Amino acid sequence: MDLNLTLVGQMITFMVLILVVYRYLLPSLRSAILARQQKIDEGINAGRTGEQRLRAAAELIDNRMASARKRADSLLTKAQLDANKILTKAQDQGLRMCDNYLLEARRKLEQEAKQTRQDILNEQGEVLSSAIQHLLSLPSGATLNAKTVQQALLNHTLKQL
Repeated sequence: MDLNLTLVGQMITFMVLILVVYRYLLPSLRSAILARQQKIDEGINAGRTGEQRLRAAAELIDNRMASARKRADSLLTKAQLDANKILTKAQDQGLRMCDNYLLEARRKLEQEAKQTRQDILNEQGEVLSSAIQHLLSLPSGATLNAKTVQQALLNHTLKQL
């Protein structure tokens, strides 16, 4: 009889334990799991948004580079046309004058290309400086790892564009 009573007591104790787990522990676990899943989903969405912004920034850079190339080609074409006009008008002045003009046109083209490169470098420096300032302004308790820093820089850079 004691064995049956012990077994019944253990079953009752086990049922009480299961009720306590379902009542107090399981809701906490579920809420923690749901919160973690939500953070993971937010991270995935932020990653997708970052990729889209990165593609947009790359497209903007490509467009600017194409524009700079077209401008350089236009300047080169203009310089070549001007050189041809001068050659036909100044045949009596000789090849010396023509060579001087072509050298000047190339110098101007190189100078403008150099200035364009410098402007792009300055703009990149400003964006980088702004991004670094943004990183430095993050709360001191924030955890910084490579992915967090990269995401913060990407978001801040895209906001600047």
